[in-house]
Amino acid sequence: MNSLYRRLAICCVLASSCVGLAWGGQTMYGATGYTFVPDGFVDHGQNYGGYFAGEYVSLERVRLYPRFLGLRTTAFSNRLEFTAASTWAFVTSGSGYEPKKIGDGLLPICPGIKWSVDDQQRTYVRWGYAVGLMFPYGAYGSATVRGKLPILQPELTVAIGSTVLKTSYGMVGGRLRLADLHGNPLPLSFSGEGGWAGSMDQLGETEEAFYSLGAEMDMGRNLTLSLNWRKDPRTYLETETKDELEGQNKNGRWGLKLDYHFNGVKVAEGGKQ
Repeated sequence: MNSLYRRLAICCVLASSCVGLAWGGQTMYGATGYTFVPDGFVDHGQNYGGYFAGEYVSLERVRLYPRFLGLRTTAFSNRLEFTAASTWAFVTSGSGYEPKKIGDGLLPICPGIKWSVDDQQRTYVRWGYAVGLMFPYGAYGSATVRGKLPILQPELTVAIGSTVLKTSYGMVGGRLRLADLHGNPLPLSFSGEGGWAGSMDQLGETEEAFYSLGAEMDMGRNLTLSLNWRKDPRTYLETETKDELEGQNKNGRWGLKLDYHFNGVKVAEGGKQ
């Protein structure tokens, strides 16, 4: 019994040390949030970061090398976020589901910006609102509420976006982070998200619809590993060609992403970071 109490005490100490590790990561399009949906926060943690991500299609088409890249930095006391990513869309009209990149995608050259309009923290809850510009959502706004409770800490995000007189987006995301009995977040969380895009040219036409499930684990103070699965429950390219239909994402696809984040380089002799 004493051994069990000792193990529980060690777990609580480790959990308490992970308070600063609760990092949400970036979307595939650059902004902080889930895998695809931006949230309503500009995180108060590390000021610099980015990600490497890949996609698993099949045994014959393994893409788990760093196929997607992103960068991130913040300014004005973590109120403003600048990002860049190599991916600007996963679904485009006329070509169906296929992650789209500019050129060969070796550099994250799709820019994005995000401004924290309001960020309030209370004892058991935090909520925030943010607006920004990002591919493919255009101008977007998102609102997030996050609970800070023992054992389980839920989070919910609602977002809308619109490109110039072309497409409107509706998005929702959620995260459930594990915590210890004192409310200190553990380095493991689960997420779910979905989105729908409608054409502003032809009412009733769906240009994109998806849902995604994922899990995230903080691997130390500067790395977050996430696994996600996305499914698009419709065929975007109207065709009867078998090869083109196989390129759709009706059966779901897996992805793996590694986020890195840090505060900068420390300078000796008591200098700034």
